[in-house]
Amino acid sequence: MQHIIRECIGAIFVILFLLRIRKKRKNKKQVLFSVLALSVVLCLVFFSFENLFLRFRSTESAFTYFSNQGTIACTVESDNSALIISFKNSQEEFLLLGKKDGTYCAPLQQPRLQTSRNETGSYFSFINEPWTNNYYVIVLRPSQQETAVTDSCNSTFSSYTNLTGYFLGYVAYVQNVDETYYVQIDDDTLYMKSGTHTFQT
Repeated sequence: MQHIIRECIGAIFVILFLLRIRKKRKNKKQVLFSVLALSVVLCLVFFSFENLFLRFRSTESAFTYFSNQGTIACTVESDNSALIISFKNSQEEFLLLGKKDGTYCAPLQQPRLQTSRNETGSYFSFINEPWTNNYYVIVLRPSQQETAVTDSCNSTFSSYTNLTGYFLGYVAYVQNVDETYYVQIDDDTLYMKSGTHTFQT
């Protein structure tokens, strides 16, 4: 909804600018000033600069503001960020928030999911915490029966219900991930591929 309102405001300013330019003949300085003024207005309209100053007391209120769609399945936090896993129309979605002084702020970036699949149908994914070598590690297992998920960093994996009804999810925040990192689930051990952030058996 916010994007629609911003686009409408931007369109109005563009129309007013074009009408003003056509109505009056101006010298080059006046035209240049008008173009610069329009550029500043459009930047303020289309880029959410207020997000730099907004703070939220809970991940739920931040999710409502930035997404406001879907159902939250799980939230995992670190000292500097929080990952919200949600579902919309059976589609899994991720929101990576910044965190400072116990409050939550605008998404750090659009989470880039790097995923591998093993022979048993489990999915293993990484989401990088920006500007660090720390990751949110996500495991989706094709079963609704819980099992133990461990890794080389002795991380604590939280389980969550995947709303597709077919997978059970596990997620953990892992610091200092390197090429020796591995995840173990059931009888499978998956290692980090050299030079990448995908897994291999």
